[in-house]
Amino acid sequence: MFEKLTVLVIIFIAAIAYETPKLRHAEHRERIVYSCIMLVAVYFAIDYLLAKNLPDPVDFLDWTITEPAKIIVGYLEGSS
Repeated sequence: MFEKLTVLVIIFIAAIAYETPKLRHAEHRERIVYSCIMLVAVYFAIDYLLAKNLPDPVDFLDWTITEPAKIIVGYLEGSS
């Protein structure tokens, strides 16, 4: 686990060090997009580091789209 943590810290420090000068001159929207991407990266890094089976984006889509999709398919199939 220490090796994983070390690699992740190095990667995030390198990414932040590389992007900081660009973000200083970036517009507000660009900063928001970069922050969202970094939050997703941190989430996946925590999942990798702790070796937990945290929900992936596919799981979130499954939770939100599966039931409405089944209802729509039911309407389209009709009562034959």
